[in-house]
Amino acid sequence: MRITSLTPPPSSVEISGNTAIFCVDVTESSEINGSTGAAVTVWTYDQYTLPVRVIANTAAQIADDYDTWLQRAKAYERAQEADKVRAYRDKLLNDCDLIYCNPSNWAAMDEPAQAVWQEYKQALRDVPQQAGFPHSVTFPPLPAQDINTTGGDTMTLIMADGTQLSCTGVSSASQSYMGVYRSGVRIMFAALDYTDQELRAIFANSDKTRYMAITDAGKPLEGYTLFVRSTYEGGQVAVEMVKEISAREAQLMADAETQAAAVATILGAAPAEITPQLAAAARANIERLASYAPDEVAAQAPSLYPHWRPGEVVVPGDRRYFPPTGKLYKVRDGQGHTTQADWTPDVAQAIWEIIDVSHAGTQDDPIPAARGMEYIYGLYYSDPEDGKLYLCQRTGEAKGGKINLQYLPHELVGQYFTEVV
Repeated sequence: MRITSLTPPPSSVEISGNTAIFCVDVTESSEINGSTGAAVTVWTYDQYTLPVRVIANTAAQIADDYDTWLQRAKAYERAQEADKVRAYRDKLLNDCDLIYCNPSNWAAMDEPAQAVWQEYKQALRDVPQQAGFPHSVTFPPLPAQDINTTGGDTMTLIMADGTQLSCTGVSSASQSYMGVYRSGVRIMFAALDYTDQELRAIFANSDKTRYMAITDAGKPLEGYTLFVRSTYEGGQVAVEMVKEISAREAQLMADAETQAAAVATILGAAPAEITPQLAAAARANIERLASYAPDEVAAQAPSLYPHWRPGEVVVPGDRRYFPPTGKLYKVRDGQGHTTQADWTPDVAQAIWEIIDVSHAGTQDDPIPAARGMEYIYGLYYSDPEDGKLYLCQRTGEAKGGKINLQYLPHELVGQYFTEVV
């Protein structure tokens, strides 16, 4: 991935979490800031990432055989990009079989039309053989889809309210409308039969377009209720309609825009400029910088730290975020190990300790309780499940004493906790 930045790359290779980040072909140039007019230094370089199993001498191993490791990183990125391109190609092939070339549509096509679709599908299969694959590929255009090929010179369009219009042809016209790519149709009319203004008035009326069908077409034009435009083309008027989107699709798109804006705010880039590689690199930099923060600062932003996962080698002092509890944990002194699925931080309290924002432990400032945390006798805790306040106390135990418990306060009332009413 090509990076352009106002800060230089940290080094030719850097280990961040379980990822090796390689920065090569670094160039430095001077440019003028369009806002301030001041000269700024800009660094441009290629960045590759490679998942690695971090052990004590991983950095030394990479440094000793740098070129080999760099080639591995390039091969890994190429494989990742190839998987994405193939997945998109497979989706297009699947859409072709299910939507355009399903048995009923295929049977209605003549041999020349079938040949066009066969050529399109073969071009999709050949995408991985393109010289620029996977970083620079060209997908074949979708063949024009005749929704109806029968009816002679004219066909009859019947609308929901009974209106009947004589049209000369119907074809697909999918396009972007109001920022969303939608399935669409283009319906052709003879200009001698209808004026542009008449057709605009008819197709802008949703009571008419909520259902449309072509006589003898074999299927209705369902869902094409949004009027896009009408245009005059050589003695004919073309009306273009697209489908509405569902409330669920609209909500998903709104959520996606909100999330994209949030990510853009974090990365300091426009949403259109954000790529998976840029996000991955930014995440690696965030985790690298967060590793320098003291525990009391780290506790205020636990999700900035690497997520706990099984099969990772951790050493004393390593901090990991555990999403099920929303807490940040640190490996205790002398408890370095390889993480396992049944040794999650909330369970293995002898290995992990919770890092939390400092609280006084009073009734006014109780400590948020969590499974597997260290409790202190004489302090107050808020239970995340029932929202109630509890005092940690046990007969025979002095205030200030500590104990690790795998349970929440409401589960140990009468043993280690007393509910504060």
